[in-house]
Amino acid sequence: MNVIRFGSTHGSPSRYVDLLRDPNITKVLWIAREHDVMVEKVIEVCSDIEPTLIHKLEVFKFSPPVVVRYIGSIILRLAQNFPKFSSTFSAVFGGVLSQVLKKTDFNHIHQKINELDYDFTWSGNNDSDGINVLLWWFRLHCPDMPIVHSYQEHRCCYRLDEKMAIESADFLILPSERNMREFERLYSVDLSGRVAFANEDWRFTGLQEYVASLDVNKLSEIDGEPHVIILSRFAAYAGGIDRRRGSRINYIDIIRNFVEKGVHVHLNVLEIVKSIEEKICEKENPYFELAKEFPNHFHIDKALDLDDWGAYRELKSYDAGVLHNFVPGENVSLFSSMNVPNRLFEYVMCNVNPILLTGQMQDAEDLLKSLNFGIIERDYDSIASALVESVNSSLKAGTKVCENSNKYNFKRYVSVVLDSGRLAKNRRIKS
Repeated sequence: MNVIRFGSTHGSPSRYVDLLRDPNITKVLWIAREHDVMVEKVIEVCSDIEPTLIHKLEVFKFSPPVVVRYIGSIILRLAQNFPKFSSTFSAVFGGVLSQVLKKTDFNHIHQKINELDYDFTWSGNNDSDGINVLLWWFRLHCPDMPIVHSYQEHRCCYRLDEKMAIESADFLILPSERNMREFERLYSVDLSGRVAFANEDWRFTGLQEYVASLDVNKLSEIDGEPHVIILSRFAAYAGGIDRRRGSRINYIDIIRNFVEKGVHVHLNVLEIVKSIEEKICEKENPYFELAKEFPNHFHIDKALDLDDWGAYRELKSYDAGVLHNFVPGENVSLFSSMNVPNRLFEYVMCNVNPILLTGQMQDAEDLLKSLNFGIIERDYDSIASALVESVNSSLKAGTKVCENSNKYNFKRYVSVVLDSGRLAKNRRIKS
């Protein structure tokens, strides 16, 4: 099959090797923005691992005009504030977009597509690169092309671009049924019969096999005390709430709770910041103060580079891992209930028990229950006690092996994409 991939990606670029290895894939044309470092990383990593198959993957880059981004952001903001007039805003945006893009290198996309008979378009995986708008434009100008939209996450509020993308797609791949129900509620659409459930964050089968082969002692087996890692890009400490993320990356209270009960916490982040909006790191911040107060149990470590497979040996030495700080009632709470942080799959691969509070991050909890893995308790006091007890008992929860750690792999995800493409093609023919 010949497939067009539209949009960017993030994290764990090696997983796309499973795409190249699929015998049903003949060609993938990846249409990406200029200077998309993540797509460039995919090409680099796939070339290293599978040099004989990299010919299957071709990247075509484009640069959206500034005027489209500027006018688009204004129209989308207006539509979000006045959803009753969404059809009007959609028509205006469509007219502006079409006229501007006719005069840009977007015309070359048509020429590139026409060079080969493509079976379907697969777009993904969230809204950070404007994929929703581009997908909608693509539908207007390629009306016969079947579209599979693999949507990773959303903002849980009315978004015109999101609505247009969902309506433009013939078939959707969503992380969970909970996501589907929220889209149906938010946009008054019936998605039954055109949704498959899978997650583009599922990891490369080769990486899973490599990590499983590593013989690593847990730190708790060495010193008799539980060790927990916080693996994240940022750790924030501002008292105010981040507009987009809420308190999700403020780990201060969780850390204090654990270290006071004798649990080691290893903060493994790229940056400690006041907030995402104010990316400064003050000398006297709560993380550094905690490190002074609990020097034996709170460790600010050098960030792991998980693109380097050697880093998994260290990750595998921890007993458990923190995901997000969930604070009920924040605007981001609904999103958190339907979001599976991508590092959950890193934890599972490494037999590091993901830590969750019962009934809060519901999609992540469902996934862990399907694996019979993780530490799910009502509060962090209970989790800390469970960690200490497990290390002191014969149960050794920290050394527990996730028997189904390879259940969610990218080879399986690719199969879902191809099956969805066939269904999208059938729907397009019938329409």
